[in-house]
Amino acid sequence: MCAQRGQHGDDPVAEMLLYSASRAQHGELIRPSLATGHIVLCDRFADSTIAYQGYGRGLDLAQLHQVTHIATGGLKPDLTFLLDIDVEVGLARRTGGGLEMNRLDLKPSSFTGGYGRVITFWLQQIRCDG
Repeated sequence: MCAQRGQHGDDPVAEMLLYSASRAQHGELIRPSLATGHIVLCDRFADSTIAYQGYGRGLDLAQLHQVTHIATGGLKPDLTFLLDIDVEVGLARRTGGGLEMNRLDLKPSSFTGGYGRVITFWLQQIRCDG
């Protein structure tokens, strides 16, 4: 996010729009590589937007799918890897490993229960795509 740590709003729509802008620019990098036959690996892409902003933050899924489709130009991964780890274990690894905590990790009250809903989305994706 653009604001300094601790001095930002907590607007889920603004967050979604910023991530969508990032996805649009990310697509500009991905498409040329795919066109030349390269394999592209990303740590997060459009499905993460649906998971975190839709399921985690509770934004309207139909609208979120529309915005995400526009942002990515319909670009979708051929394969998604899910690293399923307990939320508390994952957060402990971030703090214990000296990794920087992100905004959602630092403000768990704004995301209470969100991680459980995010995991539900990913497990549903596995069953649908399985």
